[in-house]
Amino acid sequence: MNKKISEIGDRAKSIFKLLVENYIATGEPLGSKSISSQINNQLSPATIRSVLNEINLYGLIKKDHFSAGSIPTDLGLHFYTQALLEPGTLKKNEKKLIDSTSLKDLPEEYEKITNGFSPYKSIYGENIYDDYSKHSIQIKTSSIKDAIILLINIETGLPIRNVYVNKGTNYTMSNIPPGKYTVKTYQGNYWNSEIIKNGIKGGFQLDEIYAEDSDPNDIWVLRRNTTGGGSFTLYSKEGGNLETKNISRQEFFTK
Repeated sequence: MNKKISEIGDRAKSIFKLLVENYIATGEPLGSKSISSQINNQLSPATIRSVLNEINLYGLIKKDHFSAGSIPTDLGLHFYTQALLEPGTLKKNEKKLIDSTSLKDLPEEYEKITNGFSPYKSIYGENIYDDYSKHSIQIKTSSIKDAIILLINIETGLPIRNVYVNKGTNYTMSNIPPGKYTVKTYQGNYWNSEIIKNGIKGGFQLDEIYAEDSDPNDIWVLRRNTTGGGSFTLYSKEGGNLETKNISRQEFFTK
């Protein structure tokens, strides 16, 4: 389903505006309890957490790694200046902070994709399953970027799965056939299934990164008549356990 950032609800806009203005003034994150206190407890912390989850779906905020609070993303700061800020109210130091962000344009539309969706069937074909296999691999993503995961059979060099995993969520690939596997990842924000890049339909509009597993010890050897698998995390900061190296777009899509 396509969403426009400009259609974010009034309540979410108000809470987001409060969060951004706190960040500009103090550089500190805000949590649901602090926000509730600042609006004189008109909304409960539980309700505010729900609203923050909605705002996060638009890519406007992210979790601070050192606290329970949230801070605006580059996209969020630009949305604030373009859509919520009253003319003439931005001070020089505040303008400098926002101008230092990397984002220049807001994507008007993006799609909310279900975990496990396979966006590149036209390239890799249908996902391959083994109904008798008990092998599974759990994927954990960061709160910063969505990801497309290719599970690649090392012996054939071909992906047997291509799955979409939303940021800040977990997804389990199940019924994986026996074999030796590694992964490639394509991460970014603001998925659009209609855009075409280098002849390939569908892609992220912002913050694109292509990577592959670079540690031979990460190879999953899944044997027949056994139960096995594992998990890996995709964190752009300390805390991820998948050792990767960046690759080109062409390397990601080369079969």
